[in-house]
Amino acid sequence: MICLGIGLLKPLPEPIVRTQEIEDDLRYAHSTDQGDRMNVKFFLPPFKEQMKARDSLRLVLVKEMVNKGQIEQSRDKFHASFILHHNPMKDSSMYELAHDLARQAAADPTLAGEYQVQWLAKATYDRWMLSIGQPPKYGTQGGLSVSIE
Repeated sequence: MICLGIGLLKPLPEPIVRTQEIEDDLRYAHSTDQGDRMNVKFFLPPFKEQMKARDSLRLVLVKEMVNKGQIEQSRDKFHASFILHHNPMKDSSMYELAHDLARQAAADPTLAGEYQVQWLAKATYDRWMLSIGQPPKYGTQGGLSVSIE
């Protein structure tokens, strides 16, 4: 119980940073996106709005980068796609963009052997399809997804 209490009180890292280095900013935003999803506090109703606010800040960052044509590297596309597919507005156009970026990252031969990159291309497609009322293709959106490597 003490550890749970400490976890709830521990301050979170800022959801984004702006260092003028696209790669670093996206890597950091992806890291906090994933860290938030592993934090027990965000499973509790009082903290759900805080999660949405943090997701919104990351989404704004990625949308700015996309609009400026700054996301060119495959790894950056992967990080951006992860953030877009967690968009708090459930916006199907963001899911479509997430899938496009994830698909491009997954097609890069240097990322072909990376499970998460390949999984994200499928997950973003399924999430996009569900958001427009179509059936998913890969079955990635039906609950907890766990992989053991």
